[in-house]
Amino acid sequence: MAFNYGLRSRARVQQGIRWGLGYTAGLILLGCAGVELFAQPLAGLFSLSATTHAMCVDCMRIVSLGFLFAGLCIAFQGVFQALECGVESLVISLCQQVLFVLPPVWALTCLVTGPENVALIWWPLALGEAATLVVALVLYGKRARKRMEF
Repeated sequence: MAFNYGLRSRARVQQGIRWGLGYTAGLILLGCAGVELFAQPLAGLFSLSATTHAMCVDCMRIVSLGFLFAGLCIAFQGVFQALECGVESLVISLCQQVLFVLPPVWALTCLVTGPENVALIWWPLALGEAATLVVALVLYGKRARKRMEF
């Protein structure tokens, strides 16, 4: 994409974005489906107690829901870097790794007690990725499209 951006070929940049996001979504959907379908056998690879095994399966299933959003966020980071929008790429990274994950997880660890409620702690990982994708889409709409007006 950066090469086509340097050539000022808007059509090829847009085509690269579409294909890149499409391939990313497809591969991540396969990975998410694999984890969802095989969470029990994957957790069985470890020597876990029955309670820990159930928590592990719940964790894998909840966190894998965020895979699609995470993959698209990473793809958008590449788009921004190719379009010389490094700050936007940094904002996505900070949202994805810090802002939308750490505070809610910390708050939930203070509030949640007991193994039956521990699954709640994993939801900010999936929901944080979805929120980050919204941020990425807004940034793309505001900044990246303007960069391609040539």
